[in-house]
Parts: sequence; structure tokens; C-alpha cells
Amino acid sequence: MASESTKNKTQTKKAQTPNEVASNQKKKDSSTKVVKEKKTQTTKTNKTGTSTKKKTASTKKVVPKTKEKEESKKVVVKEKVKPISEVVEPAKEKAEKKIVAETKEKAKPKKQEIGDIREHFGVYLLLLSTVLICLHVMGRFELKISTVTVGFSTLLFPTVYFISNIITKKFDFKKTIVAVLTSSIAMVLFVYLSKYLNAKVVDYFVIYGEVFAYIISQLLNLLIYYYLLVNTELKARWIYLTYLFSIMAYHFIAILFSTRIIITDTFWITFFCSVVLSAIIAIMYAFYDCMVPRGQDI
Repeated sequence: MASESTKNKTQTKKAQTPNEVASNQKKKDSSTKVVKEKKTQTTKTNKTGTSTKKKTASTKKVVPKTKEKEESKKVVVKEKVKPISEVVEPAKEKAEKKIVAETKEKAKPKKQEIGDIREHFGVYLLLLSTVLICLHVMGRFELKISTVTVGFSTLLFPTVYFISNIITKKFDFKKTIVAVLTSSIAMVLFVYLSKYLNAKVVDYFVIYGEVFAYIISQLLNLLIYYYLLVNTELKARWIYLTYLFSIMAYHFIAILFSTRIIITDTFWITFFCSVVLSAIIAIMYAFYDCMVPRGQDI
């Protein structure tokens, strides 16, 4: 029986066609290829495993460095970010310091300007006092117009009003009043000194009358002039009228005191002659007064 089975097998082997043989060889070849591919994959996996192990080790070594960097960044951020109070308060202090410095710088020129104003006011005050004393001295010299005798000071007396008007225009009304009072006191002191130095008889009634006339005429001039200065454009005709009214007031009071408050025959003639002479000179001062610029506070 065994011999028969072996015979049958051999018969079946012999009975295979060439196509079947070729297909069998292809299957063998494919199986061998699959085996080779599996071997290569296993080798690759082994290699990749080793490489990944190496990489993980390297990354493990690098991770602490990255952590240190992140921690340092956090520290830097914490140092940079400050509370609002710490940022705002120094800024306020800086702004206040700047404001204080600017105010000091602005205050310095103001102090200088105040010093300059005082110096200029002192110059005008000295000028007004000297002009008034000179006019008092010039009044002792007389001008004869037919039967009328007029003091030589009547020609230049509007100069006093012109200087006082410049003081009001440049500085202030109050300072002008101070200048008028100080100039009148300076005139009285000059009269007392001249009396003791020359040992001459001085009629104080006439001198006090002149000082009184000077103060009243100056107040009249300043009140009208300051009103025009504040409320109008200061035209020459209005300034001339202020000069004219103040000149009339001065000469009327001064001549009245010189005649011992007695209206004589020559009273009105001397009054009109002195007013006309002063009014002629006042025309020049009125036009020149319009050309003088105003001060900063007016």
C-alpha cells in the first residue's frame, strides 16, 4: 500500500504543467521578498529605536536649559512690570519739577522788568523835580509885554504836564501822583535851602500858592488824561485841551496868590497873556504826546 501511495505522488508530480511550475516559483520568490522586507524593517526599527533613545537623551539634557531660560525670562518680566503707583509718582514729580523750573525762569525776567521799571520811574521822578525847580528859578525873570509883566517860566511850564503824562502812559496813575507830590516837596526844600544859603527874604505865601496851584493843575491834568488814555485813542486835540485846562487852573491860582487874593486891574491881562504863551508851547507837546507808546499795563 505504501508503495502505491508513493507511486501516486510521483504520478501527480510528474503530471504538473509548466504554468503551474512558474506560479509556484513566483510564490516562493514573493515569500522570500516578504521575509527580507520584514528583516529590513526590524533592522530599521532597531536603528530608529537607538536614534530616538539618543534624541530623547539629548532632549532631556536640553530641557533644563530651556527651563532656565524660561525662568530667567519670567524674572525679567517681573522686574520690568512695575505697579502703577511707582510709575505715576516719579512722573508727577518730574512734571512738578519742570513746572517749578519754568516758573522760576519766567519769574526772573519779571524781576528784571520790575527793577528796570523802578529805575526808569526814578529817572522820570528826578526829571520832573529838576524841571519844576528850574521853572521856579526862571519865574524870577520877567517878560514885559506892553504894560504886563509875565514870568519867563510861563513859556516852558507845559513841560511839567508833558512829563507827568508820560509817567501815566508808561507806568501808572498812582506813580504819577507820587511823582507830583515828591517834586512839589523837592521844590519847597529847594526854596528853604536857597533862603539859608543866600540870606534873602522869601515870600512863603506866594511859594505855597505856586505849589498849591501846581498840585491842583496836575490833578486836573492827570484825571482828564487818564480818562482819555483808558477810554479813547488819545487824539492830539483832546490832549491839547487837557493842557489848556491845566494851564488855566495853574495861572489863575498862582496869580491870585501873587496878588494876595486881590483881583487887580492887571489881573486878567496877565492871566490871559500867560495862558496864551503857555498854550502856544503846549501845541508841540500835544502832538509829541500822541507819538509816545503806551506801557504794558495800560
